[in-house]
Amino acid sequence: MPVKIVGLDWRGGPYTHPMDIVNVPQRPGVYKIHYREPSGEWRIIKVGEAQNLYEALVGHLSSAETDTRLRARIATGNCAYSYAELPDEGERKAALRALYDHFQPELNDPAELPEPQPGLEFNPN
Repeated sequence: MPVKIVGLDWRGGPYTHPMDIVNVPQRPGVYKIHYREPSGEWRIIKVGEAQNLYEALVGHLSSAETDTRLRARIATGNCAYSYAELPDEGERKAALRALYDHFQPELNDPAELPEPQPGLEFNPN
């Protein structure tokens, strides 16, 4: 089976306030939320996919965010985000699973993720 390589153009910045994401497009794609440990090391704590990247990312910053672990991490001021536009829904779902498999983010529930998609590869960074 041939492999299709999907190049993702990652962009991002600090992630503590809605003003941090004003330039995030209201288009479909995948995203990562990064957390800087006290040691200074960065790691991915959550990955997601959305029909509207801006709405998804601003939703995590709002008081309506139900994951208290994510809200606590964001409140430290030690978070950043990155996103890549990806219009095809099937590719977004496959990229989400590939990102989860690569980073093993602690705030994602693997039971809520789509099945792996053979034949598609993505650049995680």
